[in-house]
Amino acid sequence: MYTLESEIIQVTKAGTIGHTIKKSISKHLPLQFLVMVMQTIVEGKIYYCCLADGKFINGKPKFSPMGLSSYRALSMLNTSGPLQPECWLLQLGNGSIRDAIISVLTRYPENSKICFVGDIGGELDGLLLDAFNIKCF
Repeated sequence: MYTLESEIIQVTKAGTIGHTIKKSISKHLPLQFLVMVMQTIVEGKIYYCCLADGKFINGKPKFSPMGLSSYRALSMLNTSGPLQPECWLLQLGNGSIRDAIISVLTRYPENSKICFVGDIGGELDGLLLDAFNIKCF
């Protein structure tokens, strides 16, 4: 069984993205808000992940405004891995969400960027903190 640990990381350039997203969805959204970008460790290997609200249409991710913000924030991270994140659909199924996450991550080399796309506020609501074993600050 693999071990998995995640910690939310601060993305300094996300403020610009936040301002753009704020204008597109609500005047009441605070300028500072948290995007779900994290450093995830599986069996000692580091990966960079985000949780992005959205779905896949014709094999391509279609993000909500907040999901797009998470994807862009992950894209901006300076890592030794690939520049653009790989996107994977995350949804409830027959197995555990944690096992699905580990299965995806272990396909990639260390320092890869992986964007998990799904119904973050619906089907997956309340499940992802445990699935990613996110350390709250």
